[in-house]
Amino acid sequence: MQHQVEANDRSQRQARIIKEALLIATVTEWSPGDGFAVLNVHRHESAQEGTVLAIRRNTGIIGQLKISSLYNDGAVADPIPGTFLGGSLDVKPGDELIIPPL
Repeated sequence: MQHQVEANDRSQRQARIIKEALLIATVTEWSPGDGFAVLNVHRHESAQEGTVLAIRRNTGIIGQLKISSLYNDGAVADPIPGTFLGGSLDVKPGDELIIPPL
């Protein structure tokens, strides 16, 4: 019983950390055929080529993208294989991107 309470607390704590994480960028377009996302960058100081960002949906992380190119008005990012729940790429316009929590 105690183990379950601790697991729930840890899970709730992780969900709160994800929910409260600073928004770095949002996905404006996903090109499944080419396998890249176009981003609207909100915090330019936290987004550079090579930056890894976690895709936040609600209070969970569903995968990660890595910024490959930066532009004045946005960025392009590629999915990182093996980071997506269930193994299939699930990126949608409107997805929020945060620095991955530890």
